[in-house]
Parts: sequence; C-alpha cells; structure tokens
Amino acid sequence: MIVTWPLRLIGLVLWFMWQIAVSSFVVMRDVLTHDDDSDPIIVEYRTAPLTSWELAMLALMVNITPGTLVLATRRVPGQEADAKLERWALFVHVMYENRDEALASFRGTEKRIVHAMRATGGGR
Repeated sequence: MIVTWPLRLIGLVLWFMWQIAVSSFVVMRDVLTHDDDSDPIIVEYRTAPLTSWELAMLALMVNITPGTLVLATRRVPGQEADAKLERWALFVHVMYENRDEALASFRGTEKRIVHAMRATGGGR
C-alpha cells in the first residue's frame, strides 16, 4: 500500500482541482447573473477520527473551495483507540448547498483525504 501513496496524493490534488473549478463556475454564474442562487446556512460537520494533519487538510480544502468557509472547530469528546486520532466538529458556512448535500460533500472529501494521506490507504 505504501507504494501507491504518492499516486493517491496526486489523485487527491487532481480531484480537488476539479472541485475548485466546478465550485468557481457556480459562484461566477451566480455573480454574473441577476439570479441569487445562494442559500447561506451554517452546518456542523462531525468528522471520523482524524490526525491533526488530516483535520488541517480538510479545513484547508473547505476554506479554499468557493462558497464554503470553516468558521470554527471543536474537539468532540470521546475515547479513541489511537491517541493520535481525534473526532472534531467543524462549523461551516455554506452558500450553494443544502445541509444534506454539504454534509455528504464534506464526508466524501474527508474520505478522500484519509485515503490519500495515510500510508495504508485508510480504507474508502
């Protein structure tokens, strides 16, 4: 599995570049047309157990994506089997998705990050 780690990282970068392009188009279309397609909400997303690097990557990717912004993070109390992994709650301002779509999007991004950043692949 370690042999595929660089390829998984490259795949994550390419996938994220596509996500940036798609979300940029959505924001650009909303700005250039007279329609207001935004429906701003704040959602709480609870992560699976993550390392500090994985949490930082998730928050960074959410912040860079047009139409989303992480407002705060908070540790979710609980015992984890691995002391390096912790559960977190991210409070995210979302402009162009409803709550369920946003949570599904964050869950998918989180899974891709874990799969790409852990040497063993972390499962998907």
